[in-house]
Amino acid sequence: MLIPYVMPGFVLARKVAEMTSHLDWSRLEGMVLMNHGVFSFADEAKTSYERMISLVETAETCLRDIGTWDTASATAPSTIDAGQLSRLRNYVSKAAGKPMICAADNGEIARGFSQLADMEDVATQGPLTPDHVIRTKRIPLIVDAEIEQVMERYVAQYKAYFDANTNGELTCLDPAPRWAVWPDTGVLAFGATVREAEIVADISRHTIRCIQWAESLGGWSVLDAEHIFEVEYWDLEQAKLRKGGVKSPLSGRVALVTGAASGIGKACVNSLLFRGAAVIALDLNGDIVDLFGRPEVLGLTCDVCNTEALGESVRSGICAFGGLDIVISNGHYLEPKHGTQPVEPPKTVDHGDSVSEVRHRTRHRGRRLQKRAGTGAGGFSLFRGEGRSEPAGARGGARTRDGRHPCKCRTPQRRVRYRYLDR
Repeated sequence: MLIPYVMPGFVLARKVAEMTSHLDWSRLEGMVLMNHGVFSFADEAKTSYERMISLVETAETCLRDIGTWDTASATAPSTIDAGQLSRLRNYVSKAAGKPMICAADNGEIARGFSQLADMEDVATQGPLTPDHVIRTKRIPLIVDAEIEQVMERYVAQYKAYFDANTNGELTCLDPAPRWAVWPDTGVLAFGATVREAEIVADISRHTIRCIQWAESLGGWSVLDAEHIFEVEYWDLEQAKLRKGGVKSPLSGRVALVTGAASGIGKACVNSLLFRGAAVIALDLNGDIVDLFGRPEVLGLTCDVCNTEALGESVRSGICAFGGLDIVISNGHYLEPKHGTQPVEPPKTVDHGDSVSEVRHRTRHRGRRLQKRAGTGAGGFSLFRGEGRSEPAGARGGARTRDGRHPCKCRTPQRRVRYRYLDR
């Protein structure tokens, strides 16, 4: 059964009731609500789920049979410009009024869509369904010029869209984009947390495929801006976003921690995660890759004394989260104590180096990360992780050189201190 578009809520429920009042519901397996989606139902949840799978498989089979299932393929591989990506995240964060995570997708499907000749025309018509607008905004940002220029244009367009549809009593939401198409490069997703960015990325991946299917079947068509606005500023839709809970102090920030596989470095990572940050975790130990098992952590095997390896790790981290705001320089080679077996240092560390020399070099490279990453979302902080074997309940009054109390992270065995170095 086909139901014409009606705004979600009571009005839609009433419309369905009117159109089905003369029908035997036991004979219905599902219905299509225009611009909303496919709905299935039954007396039992399992049966309803099986009907949904059947309906979706029928649609997929139809697309394959008429030769429209395959979407555009990328004509050539591309590399994401980490510096430009970091700058873009900074501008998006300013427009949003808070730090934002940016997830970049330059896979074959995303690149293929970004290379379409009419990409801008089809991508900026509107969302796949009006319910997506609270996550994705009405249209994506098209990164087809200088970043400052495209951001100014997008913010102006959003404010014009609000002014054209408001009743004069509404408050304009932040005008920052939630996804973007970067021509010849791929698709970007923005969110206040890694989870939010993943949700937007999932929606955008589905949207770019549906756009191409629709174009193959006669043309991509969406609701007008007025109807989209009604849903975006509908209080019941905004309530979905407010269910996110209290914002964590480092939400939207991206931190890099060296020596992150054990001891102080690992405690630093856990502390940052607890406070809401996304973390790029580096260590010589290969276990770092899967150690934390969370999407908020990108674990990379890296010798921080190797300039090329460090640069590539930073680039990978920026592509995963969009930028870099905090560096905790923790990894270093420890000299063996008297009477103990020496630990084999990295190949790039001279056996004659003292602990202080290696720490200084590591810290110096940490400062250089700021230049590699560009400006972060709200500044850049550099810390040196320190620790001492002390009961978690012990009290200490140590201060940094400028009189600050160091930030402390307690673990069952060790108190970790982040010594402020540069900002």
